[in-house]
Amino acid sequence: MSTDDRWQANVRRWPLVCLILLLVSCGGRLQQGYTTQTLETNGFTFTYEHPETADMLKDYDLFITITDADGKPVDQATVFLDLTMPAMYMPPQQPIAEALGNGRYRVSTLFTMEGEWHVHAHAIINGTTQTVTFNQNVAYQE
Repeated sequence: MSTDDRWQANVRRWPLVCLILLLVSCGGRLQQGYTTQTLETNGFTFTYEHPETADMLKDYDLFITITDADGKPVDQATVFLDLTMPAMYMPPQQPIAEALGNGRYRVSTLFTMEGEWHVHAHAIINGTTQTVTFNQNVAYQE
């Protein structure tokens, strides 16, 4: 096989190699330092993937995965979070989630104060709003 033939063969393999790397990196593993909480309401299961303890004023991606009573992913929902502190009034913080497919949604946000936060996940599914509330601890980091 000539050098040109080997080069062309390698070039043809790159898309496959890139696809494999992409699939491996998007696997079902949690990000380092993240944990999950799962709640059910009206036949829907919400799983919240989040930092175990978030640092104040640091950007985070928070993930909500929604499945129906049969365990099938719920796509086509409108999902947003309502981030509140039970101990103190905070101005509305309601980021809208980006649909990632397979029932998974992502919100990019930050927490503005240390303490206990409530993450109210709202999903409008077939015209009906489903809501669950998760807890999030936020720490001050110097």
